[in-house]
Amino acid sequence: SSGINAEYGQSNLRRAYIMTSRPKVSIQEMVTDMQRLFGLKAQNVSELLSYDDTMFLFTADTRYIAKYYNPSITAAEVLGAITDVLQHLTQKQFTVPRPIMPANNHNPVVTVVPDVDNEGCKVSCYLVVFHYIEGELLATSHQEPHLWRSLGKLVGDISMSMSEMKSCDYRRDFFPWDSMCGDTTLQEIRHAFPADKLPGIQIDAVIDSIKKMKRALSDLPMQFIHGDINEYNIVLGAKGSLGIIDFNDLTRGYRVLEISHLLAYIGVCQNSNPSVLREIYLGFASVVALSSAEIHLIYDIMFARMTVSVTMGCKTILDGDDNAYVRKCVEDNARFLRGLLAKGKEAFDRDILGL
Repeated sequence: SSGINAEYGQSNLRRAYIMTSRPKVSIQEMVTDMQRLFGLKAQNVSELLSYDDTMFLFTADTRYIAKYYNPSITAAEVLGAITDVLQHLTQKQFTVPRPIMPANNHNPVVTVVPDVDNEGCKVSCYLVVFHYIEGELLATSHQEPHLWRSLGKLVGDISMSMSEMKSCDYRRDFFPWDSMCGDTTLQEIRHAFPADKLPGIQIDAVIDSIKKMKRALSDLPMQFIHGDINEYNIVLGAKGSLGIIDFNDLTRGYRVLEISHLLAYIGVCQNSNPSVLREIYLGFASVVALSSAEIHLIYDIMFARMTVSVTMGCKTILDGDDNAYVRKCVEDNARFLRGLLAKGKEAFDRDILGL
């Protein structure tokens, strides 16, 4: 891994996440960083929508993504693991973002000018530049029917490849997007829970359900997982190829979380189409042999993830740090969650998972 030491305290990471917004970086500052640190003359710069971080697309000799990571969420050791995984997957010929090295440095993770959190404390901001993957996001593209099983298989292949990597020494402190932290996250931000958008769902019942789910998961296989494969993190190439981007939620987690999150997010963008979800599941299961215990938890994991996602988005809106992407995610995810509740676990397990 990178070996960079985090320059801010981890002891109050949970509170820091609640306090700190995405890094404040102007286009001019970004252009200066590219020239000074990477020897790249950035042109045609545009800022991209992002939930937690600050990202820019620009052109130099080719196209790149410059990503400034929210330091209260992504520590240097986490970025070290992310870049290690991306380099491993690149060597395995998967289409994933490939980090570039700064000038006169063999580490892709760079510490840039300090940012200031809401309490006036200086915190370091980490920067990584990636080669841009050409193509169209799944969220905005036309999808052929055969795509879905291929997508499930690709995610299964990536999961199997990441399982080859040593992850037992890697741990991520409290991370609100991790389904295994969902009970704590919801308790911390319960004031943002949108009861009006989620009728019939009680936050305390969801918290209790996540605690039971965690106990059921405790003896199941763990490995590196992407953790956030959604329609905005899947790229369709010109010749039908598929790529996966944005490994910011990478963590050591239970392997069944990967397919559960994928089904949830594709369910959002495909209006819960059962044939689409079934094809994705079959593609994944053709590569990864999930146990019966893992399969029976998929619905519960999806429900937990979507509840956390909607509540986190509502908190972002309440904090005034939202954008059009955040608001769309909240509305779409809430609609999917209501549908998931109406369908019920028994029908989902039968129609999608074939149980």
